[in-house]
Formats: sequence, C-alpha cells, structure tokens
Amino acid sequence: MKVWTCKGNIEKTVETELKDGYLIWETIGRKAAEQQQWKSHADALCVKRDTKRI
Repeated sequence: MKVWTCKGNIEKTVETELKDGYLIWETIGRKAAEQQQWKSHADALCVKRDTKRI
C-alpha cells in the first residue's frame, strides 16, 4: 500500500501500523487530510507566484 505524501516517512508508519493492526484507518485519514492541506497550500503559493508574474 502506498500513500502519496510530501513527507517521506508515512509509508513506514502505515506498514508498522498494519502489523500492529489498529489505528490504521484513523492514521491514513489524518495523513490524507494533512497531505491535502499541504497540497492546497502549495497550490495557493503557486497561484500567488503566477499572478505576480503577470
């Protein structure tokens, strides 16, 4: 299972928690929410930079 991320250690976290067998979906949900925030933030910065260029 792969999770797209800006931060490199999430895949290890997912693998470890699969072995433990608990909190996995909560963690994936939280990480997904975090990565969505990061993506939105990055997109906003790109848009801001592009509008300055015009």
